[in-house]
Amino acid sequence: MFYTMYLSSVCQRRQWPEPHYEPYNTRTGWHCKVRVNNREYSTEVPYASEGLARDGAAQKGYMICRNFSVNDGMGPGQRPGQSVQGLPVAIGTGRGGKRGSAASYDTASTDGTSSGGNSPRSTESGFEQQIRQVTQQVPKSHSRRPKANESYVCYCQRGPVRAYGRCGWCLRESGWQ
Repeated sequence: MFYTMYLSSVCQRRQWPEPHYEPYNTRTGWHCKVRVNNREYSTEVPYASEGLARDGAAQKGYMICRNFSVNDGMGPGQRPGQSVQGLPVAIGTGRGGKRGSAASYDTASTDGTSSGGNSPRSTESGFEQQIRQVTQQVPKSHSRRPKANESYVCYCQRGPVRAYGRCGWCLRESGWQ
């Protein structure tokens, strides 16, 4: 949840289009791809729920994107000429009918003129305004308890994990009460 908000904030500050998430479910769990500034970042491990997978992809994207202005998208310790992080994506693909295109974003100030080159627009309320916008975009959680299909199942497949990666039956069998 937090990295989703962080990534949205970075995109807003740099006037990039909002991140586009593509979660998908496999037999091992949830995975997600996030598209930021025409680059894709995907999760490498399966997650228990769609929300966790989105946040995992957002974390990976945020950790690279926050340093774009410093190292042009390269990971820490990389030199020019080595591989760049994130898979480049053709401009205009993948965002079709789901959201507005990059051309629909307003790049001029209220009086019709633009100033400051590539620097972000300032808002009257500053940080509070950004937080308000980001919190409105984050989906609300309806319940705090995980659903039965979201909990981890013990390796014996008899029930959900209670402690130490084991279900109640396995804990009793190994002497735990």
